[in-house]
This record gives sequence, C-alpha cells and structure tokens, in this order.
Amino acid sequence: MSDRGPGEQAAREPAPREPAPDDDGLRDRRVERFRRLMAAQERIAEALTPHGVTDAQLQAALAAAEEALPRDPDDDRDFYLPALERYVVTLGGRLEGDAIFPDVTVALDDERGWHGTA
Repeated sequence: MSDRGPGEQAAREPAPREPAPDDDGLRDRRVERFRRLMAAQERIAEALTPHGVTDAQLQAALAAAEEALPRDPDDDRDFYLPALERYVVTLGGRLEGDAIFPDVTVALDDERGWHGTA
C-alpha cells in the first residue's frame, strides 16, 4: 500500500552521477596547491598579527593573492608561489623561500610552521 494520495506520483530518485574524470591528477594537484597556499597564509597571518597586522590588511592580502589564481579549471600551472608572493608583498614583506618582514621571518618549509626574529 502506498502513502501517496490519489493523483500523486512517486518522487523520482535522481540518477547517480558519473564521477568526473580526474584528468591525470589535475584535481588532486590543484587541491594540494590550495592546501599549501592556505597553510602558508595562515602561518604568516599568525606570525604577523602580534606585530600589528590588522584583519583589513590580511583581507587585502588574500584578495591580492586571489588575483594570481587561475580562472580556468583546466589550467594546470602552479599558482602557489605567484599567489603567495602577492600575499606577502601586499603585507609589506618579500618572499625568499621564507616570508621576510622587518620584525619577523616566517619559514614556509619548516614543519613547526614559523619562527620569529627580532
């Protein structure tokens, strides 16, 4: 027996979607680049906040970094360094394998995340 009233049709189950092809790992590479970029940006923000960097400055740096991101989902260029450099430069630093600021250095390849210099 059905719970439907007279004249009601059963709702159709959506057809299962086929998974999109991975394009030889493109999606995984892009996800990893975004993960690395966001982790570096977070470490920089944590290191600079005690030195007076404001939320508005951090937001401006994020917006600048976003300009370096590819718009085409099939674009496989590595955007990590161009986006990170825009982020660092917008905050007044320079990128030298580490992010160098007047009163703090943020190590980008250090498992501990960052270290400060006075």
